[in-house]
Amino acid sequence: MSQKFRIFKTGQFDNDFEALEKNDKQRVENFLRQLSEKGSAVGKPLSGLKFFREKKIRRKKALLFDL
Repeated sequence: MSQKFRIFKTGQFDNDFEALEKNDKQRVENFLRQLSEKGSAVGKPLSGLKFFREKKIRRKKALLFDL
């Protein structure tokens, strides 16, 4: 059984998510699924720091922190 990573979301994320169009919601849900399965292997490293990453979804960016 593979390890699942926990995802913590903010209230602001939930509000922004609800305002998205259906196809963007599906992309975000797919991204969250990838993140829970692969953890820090998702996204592009920023500033050479392994714990700080970004993932682009269309023209928007999600910033990821590995705690």
